[in-house]
Amino acid sequence: MKTYQDTETGQLYAFDDGIDPFKLDNRNIPTTLSETVIPRPSELHVWVNRSWVNNTEVPRGYKPPISSVVS
Repeated sequence: MKTYQDTETGQLYAFDDGIDPFKLDNRNIPTTLSETVIPRPSELHVWVNRSWVNNTEVPRGYKPPISSVVS
């Protein structure tokens, strides 16, 4: 199992070994996936600009990112 991270939302996506999500033609897979996974330090962290930030350090007016994946 290989895990990828959506750089837009921080969400994790897992694929079976041998599956390359970059070659799949599936609209439910984000085009912003990265093989580099940044672990979420704790539930007190939120995804901001491609990294986890403690929720006490979130910029004013912050809104959680919304995935561009068609639902």
